[in-house]
Amino acid sequence: MYVYTNSSYRWTNNALVENIENASKVKFNKPYFTRENSESGTLNKLLSNIYDIIMDNLSKKYPLLSKDENKKFVFEKQLVFIDDIENNLNDFSKKQILCPYYDYCCYYDIKQKIMKKYNVPEKDFDDTEILKYFEDYDLHIFSPTGSIYQQDSLYQDILEISYKREIEIYNKSYINDTFFEDLMKIIKLIKIFDEKNIEKINKELLKINKV
Repeated sequence: MYVYTNSSYRWTNNALVENIENASKVKFNKPYFTRENSESGTLNKLLSNIYDIIMDNLSKKYPLLSKDENKKFVFEKQLVFIDDIENNLNDFSKKQILCPYYDYCCYYDIKQKIMKKYNVPEKDFDDTEILKYFEDYDLHIFSPTGSIYQQDSLYQDILEISYKREIEIYNKSYINDTFFEDLMKIIKLIKIFDEKNIEKINKELLKINKV
């Protein structure tokens, strides 16, 4: 499995994939494909920009993939592209399986996390620019030198509780999600992933999950 995201190269390679792997316990192959591999201007994803790179990478482990006929077979019969944005391939759109949009998140106190992880002293958070950043993004922080809202400890406590509750309610929508479990069940029954079968998979998943 490979990652293909329109996030930046730096974010993808230094944070995004690592966080996903840690949370999912799933390991992805390198290289990770990013917006630099997408169509310039539109950022539409292109399998034609990444497929040869994938084959060259895999051929080190599977030498037969260096042969053109095997590359062609894998592309036509084995390759599947999974994305939550409909028709997000600008060259081979029928290779896509549409998945739900996921935005599950966990609340944590950003100030405390930064202090603990990077050993930043609390006094540094009284900096004017840092306080403005927190305020601009509605982030919870109490500071006697901050804005009128940041100086109000009761308001900040209420803000924190409100955010936690909002996230809790939002995340409940994912509790009963079975999309990828359903997908794996279907994949186990299908050996050939040509465009015709991918279309069938999408229709079946749509009936089950209403994607």
